Amino acid sequence: MQRNVQGSKNDGDKILGKSIDTSGNAHSSQYLLKLANEAMKACEEKFKCNVRRVVTDNAMNVTKMRNKLADSTEVDLICY
Repeated sequence: MQRNVQGSKNDGDKILGKSIDTSGNAHSSQYLLKLANEAMKACEEKFKCNVRRVVTDNAMNVTKMRNKLADSTEVDLICY
């Protein structure tokens, strides 16, 4: 399974921050939290920005990850 970290800049341009192949790994909330933190840090360093939004789905493991992320950071979370 492929996970993509995407964003947009202030001028509306879309960016692909990182694409992660998660096949062969259990998609536990801890694993997904690790990936989210690494991806946010990579985007902040690469694009010199502050990550303010994380968009996810509502799968149970992702919901747990999102709750842990909200407890550990000040990222505004949106779920579609």
